[in-house]
Amino acid sequence: MALLSAVSLPFGLLVALVKLVLGIALGSAWLLLFGGYYLVLVLAKAFLLQRYSWERLERISAIQLQRHLLLGQRIGGGSYVLLGAVFTGICGWLYRSGVDVHYSKNVTLVIATIGFVKFISAVVGLIRARHLDNAWVRLLKAFNVANGSVAIVLTQYALLEMQRSAAATSSTGLFGMGVGVVLMVVGGMLMRQR
Repeated sequence: MALLSAVSLPFGLLVALVKLVLGIALGSAWLLLFGGYYLVLVLAKAFLLQRYSWERLERISAIQLQRHLLLGQRIGGGSYVLLGAVFTGICGWLYRSGVDVHYSKNVTLVIATIGFVKFISAVVGLIRARHLDNAWVRLLKAFNVANGSVAIVLTQYALLEMQRSAAATSSTGLFGMGVGVVLMVVGGMLMRQR
C-alpha cells in the first residue's frame, strides 16, 4: 500500500507544478489555487510516507514507537486541518468571485469519471486499511479520501457548468466550503486522539 503512495508522489508533484505553471502563464487564479492545494497535499503525503519508511527501517522500542505514532497522528491531523483550510479558502474565493470555467461535454465526463473513481477507491482503501496496525498507512489512506472529496466537489462544478446552471459557482463554492470544514474537523479530531 505504501509502495503505491510512493509511486504516486512524483506524479502528484508533477500535476501540482503543472497547474501552478499554467496558472502563472495563463493568469488563471483557478489553476494557481488548485495547484497550491495539490502541492500541500503532496508535501503532506511525502512527509507521512517518509515517517512510515523510517519506522519500518529503524529498530525502536515499543515506547518510542508509541510516541512516534502519536506525533505522526498530530502532524497528520494538523496537515488535514491545513488542507481543509486551504480548500475552504479556495471554495470561498470561488463562491465570492463567481469565476466560470467552461468545459466541453467530453472533458466534463472525464472529470466526473475521475472524481468518482478517486473517491470510491479512496474510501475502499481506507476501509481495507482500518485493520492494519499502522497509523501511517491509515493516515495516507485518509489523505486519499480528502483528495477524493475534493474531486467530488470539482465533479459537481463540472456537471453543473455543463448544464449551464446559473448557480454552478455559488453552489459548488458552498459545497466545497462544507467539505473543507469537515476536513478541518476530522483533522482536529486526529490531533486530539490518543
